[in-house]
Amino acid sequence: MPPSPAAEEIAVQSLRGPIRIRTLTTLRWLAVGGQISAILIVHFVFGFPVELGLCLGAIAASAWLNIFAALRFSPQRFLSDAEATAYIAFDIVQLCVLLFLTGGLQNPFALLILAPVTIAASVLPLRQTILVAALALAGVGVLGLTHLPLPWRPGESLIFPPMINGGAWVALSFAVAFFAAYAHRIAQEAAQMRSALAASQLVLAREERLAALGGLAAAAAHELGTPLATIQLTAKEMANELKGEGLLEEDARLLVEQAQRCREILGRLSKGGAEADAMMDRIGLDLLLKEAAAPFIDARLGPAVIFEMRGPAGEEPPVLRRRPEIIYGLRNIIENAVAYGRSKVLVS
Repeated sequence: MPPSPAAEEIAVQSLRGPIRIRTLTTLRWLAVGGQISAILIVHFVFGFPVELGLCLGAIAASAWLNIFAALRFSPQRFLSDAEATAYIAFDIVQLCVLLFLTGGLQNPFALLILAPVTIAASVLPLRQTILVAALALAGVGVLGLTHLPLPWRPGESLIFPPMINGGAWVALSFAVAFFAAYAHRIAQEAAQMRSALAASQLVLAREERLAALGGLAAAAAHELGTPLATIQLTAKEMANELKGEGLLEEDARLLVEQAQRCREILGRLSKGGAEADAMMDRIGLDLLLKEAAAPFIDARLGPAVIFEMRGPAGEEPPVLRRRPEIIYGLRNIIENAVAYGRSKVLVS
């Protein structure tokens, strides 16, 4: 039986990358608009001298990257982990350049460096998240050591005590690490829930197809009952009329027997119970465990799930009746083990 559209959609979703390119370009356009507004207001409204050319050049680089992405790729395209990491890393570098030109960590907008780190932790695997967080920490470290003066009134200079600068560096570094760890953990749990929900939907879809198949079989049995009864009655009359005719009589009685057998089969199908679905509902214990653990076998995050069947050598695993409640119960147990496991989970 071909998979349902819902099952195909779930399978396609599992093969897609972490985020659409449109999402990142939209966020970058918002950042470009905010950066231009802040630079122009500080320079022209407040009258604070700013390295206007260099700042606008850094902002233009971000805008040109967005334009290139819009012309080169479809907005609906899903980025791979490496591509998304590169996009977010560019945003961090561009923001660090702007902060370097406008006062470093003394700039109150320095906390915006947490935004790309949080986005990366929400959509990327652990390794890429660590790379992005490390890049942000490196940028914070450089900005804490060297930067251009904070834009201020002409002829005046705003100098912060070293203790304030050091405190800002420590606070922002801890914030980067905390936001990365917290957002990644929340995203990981949400991904596990989505995976379990998708697997449950597949199981329910299969149960619905089995129920529909049982109903179809019952309807077919009901519709075929009348013509089959007519065939059986006609065959009996032919057998009675052909008594003593040798092979013709045997053929007629064989026809009666086979018609009766067909009626018995249709009777079992019309019941739509365990007899009709017995073959489809039987499953080996090893396959049952693998089906229950399916959402966690190919997960990019979390411990590896390993199966080990223990029993007498050469003996086949026991065959059980496939029941959704058993699968759900086993899946909950395995999910708890995966949540608290470190490197691997042994299912035996």
